[in-house]
Amino acid sequence: MGLMWRVALVAAVWLPLCVARSGHAQQVSFTPTDTGFTLAVSGIEVGGLAEVDAVARAYSGASAGRAIQDQSLLGNRLEEYDVRSRSAIQDSFQDNRGIVNVNQSSGNLNNQANVRVLTLQDGAPGADAVLHELEGWGTARRQDNTLLSTGGAREARMTNSFGGTVGIVGVNQSAGSLNQQANVLVLGLGVSLEAGMASLGDSSLGEVNAGNSLTQGQAGSRADIISDSFLNFRGIAQVIQSSGDLNVVGNYLAVSTQVMNVR
Repeated sequence: MGLMWRVALVAAVWLPLCVARSGHAQQVSFTPTDTGFTLAVSGIEVGGLAEVDAVARAYSGASAGRAIQDQSLLGNRLEEYDVRSRSAIQDSFQDNRGIVNVNQSSGNLNNQANVRVLTLQDGAPGADAVLHELEGWGTARRQDNTLLSTGGAREARMTNSFGGTVGIVGVNQSAGSLNQQANVLVLGLGVSLEAGMASLGDSSLGEVNAGNSLTQGQAGSRADIISDSFLNFRGIAQVIQSSGDLNVVGNYLAVSTQVMNVR
């Protein structure tokens, strides 16, 4: 088998995989079979995966990128009267290169997250086929929150920003309150891989919304604005704006790109 090297940027896990969630460790294993392979999590077999020769050959050279994001707003009480709130990005982040993450909040009790998981796998000519697995898991919980609001003005604005930038950009802006915002990206890059390489992707999203109370008196102005931004931008951009209250907004994206050897 030819020489193969692997590099993980930010976060990556290789077989055997071990992921911590809710205080417990999950052991993920691949087992080769006569027709392909089986995937098990903590000893429990996971179905729904095609068993093909390419995947069977990939067992000895597998990589995985996984993002696990969990946000909670539980039992909060907030009263706002004639509040003026403004989150603004202006004339900023021009001509950047690489990864840019921005969280901006002028409101109250907001959860904001930018999560990036990048994996890079390089196979020398003649190397065995590999398996590239990308996963994104996300949950958002809002329970027993109370918000009393009247009047005021709120604005989330982005102007003349991120022009000429090349790379990965994540922006969360909130001028409101009790919002949950998440930009999640799992990116897998494979270079000089054999044609038998297989790529798998999976995602799981969940939301719990129970027992929340919103009492709004006199209505105030709300505005979410993006203008003259991302001109000549190249790459991946995830942007969330919220000038309201009790919103759950998420951008979840998994991308796999390979350059393969074809004979």
